Amino acid sequence: MAASCFLVLILTLFQSLLICPSSEEYFPSAATIKQWVEKMQNDLVTLARTASGVDQLAEIYLKNKNLYTVEANNARQLVESAATNIEKLLRDRNKALVLLILAACINQFPFSQLADVRVKGVKCHTGQNQNFAWLTTTVF
Repeated sequence: MAASCFLVLILTLFQSLLICPSSEEYFPSAATIKQWVEKMQNDLVTLARTASGVDQLAEIYLKNKNLYTVEANNARQLVESAATNIEKLLRDRNKALVLLILAACINQFPFSQLADVRVKGVKCHTGQNQNFAWLTTTVF
C-alpha cells in the first residue's frame, strides 16, 4: 500500500517535470503537496488499522454483541483472590513435594533403614553407610 503510494508520487513528479520544464513550475504547488500529504496520511491510517486488526475486532464485537457483557469489577478483590489462589497452590505444591521426597526415600532405602519421618520434614539415611541422603522440608 505504501509502496504503491510512493510509486504514484514519483510518477506524478516525473510527469510534472515532463509537462512543465520551466524552472518556476518544477516544484508542485502547495495545494498539490497538501493533497499528497493527506492521501499519504489516509493510506497510513488504513494500513495501520488493517495491520492491527482493529476493524476486524470491531466487526466481531458488533456481530456477537449479544454474547458479551460488560461489568464493573473490584480490583482489590481480584488481587486478593489471585493472591489467595497462589498461596493455596504453593501450599499444595509443598505438600506434594514432601510426599514425593518421602516416596523417594522409601524407594531408595529399605523400610527398616529409614531413620524417621518428622512432622516438619523428612529425614532419610542408611544405618550402614556413611553417605547420608539428608532431605528436609517444611510442611505448612
